[in-house]
Amino acid sequence: MLCLTAGGASRAAPVERADAEEDDDGGGVHWLLERTHLSTLMFLHYGGGEQGGERFNKFYVSRGYLTLKLEPLRWFHTRATVDVYEDDDGWELRFKYIYGRFIAPLETAVVSRPMVEFGLVHVPWLSYEEEINRYRMQGTMFLERAGLFNSADLGVTVGTLLGRPLSEEDQERSSPHFPGTWGSISAGLYNGGGYHGAELNRSKALAARISVRPLGAWAPMLQVSYLLVYGKGNVESAPDWDLHGAFASFESRYLVVTGQYARGRGSQNGKNLDRDGEAVGFQGASGFTELRWPAVGAALFGRYDWLRRDADADDSAPETSGRLIAGLAYFFFRDCGLVVDVDHLWWLDTDQPDEWEVKLTMQIALP
Repeated sequence: MLCLTAGGASRAAPVERADAEEDDDGGGVHWLLERTHLSTLMFLHYGGGEQGGERFNKFYVSRGYLTLKLEPLRWFHTRATVDVYEDDDGWELRFKYIYGRFIAPLETAVVSRPMVEFGLVHVPWLSYEEEINRYRMQGTMFLERAGLFNSADLGVTVGTLLGRPLSEEDQERSSPHFPGTWGSISAGLYNGGGYHGAELNRSKALAARISVRPLGAWAPMLQVSYLLVYGKGNVESAPDWDLHGAFASFESRYLVVTGQYARGRGSQNGKNLDRDGEAVGFQGASGFTELRWPAVGAALFGRYDWLRRDADADDSAPETSGRLIAGLAYFFFRDCGLVVDVDHLWWLDTDQPDEWEVKLTMQIALP
């Protein structure tokens, strides 16, 4: 069964219900209830700090999801996720995901559980990273926070596990997410506007991820990944947008460590431009560490981001920035938890004032 997790992303690799019954053509209320799953994910905050040179102190909600999934067949699932959010005009409602997913019940030494999503779907990268760094409740991941892309778009995504699924024991040692013995692959073609933006040109964006467990079941905790994005920024002038990224991760029951590096030009929103309207180059790196104490549901985590844009960027865009995040988490029921963190952003090449926030977050993820 598919479910939302602390990272806020759904499994991009298909997972067949362990207790699935034989497909039938039955109907009625009982048939529908057996195959319908309702879940919610909420990020509730109280924080204070400084942004844009001004102090703030407020309660706010950064995510409110309600997800309905229907699994009429073992090889076909549907999902609709409604996102409730607050903007300058008050509370708004939009879809985050709305798609159909086809799953092939195939397990071989080469590939397992190949799938296709069609509609408003997961893009390949963030649904993967957010299963490793489970603190999406604190804020967006490095590449999304840098404004380079987001987690869903209109289009089609295909994916598969590499090799057979890891044993339950090996998944316990590492992670049950994307459990291919040798890794996983995901790729897709998209409008390029993201889930919260209309398509403003006719171009399409390609995104792909390949993740490899180089030692297979001997060391399932270790993975290395490559990310590719190639398209045009989502404005009428369609500036260049491309990205290459490398990522390495170690996941165990008590320790998670990741490191990544990315470089490219432009951005999904088409705003990373110079004065002549040409895409500006960038490069960046990020590291994340989490120390877990599973016996009591507690964890310490930290993250450092570094991003540099080319010097000929528009004057309003800072050239180099650094961000440091540190926090303490306590999960009191499944993926429901509390997080206290400090988030500090600064610029290295300009006199723009630092931004910082200290906040308390409650994540509610049910069932």
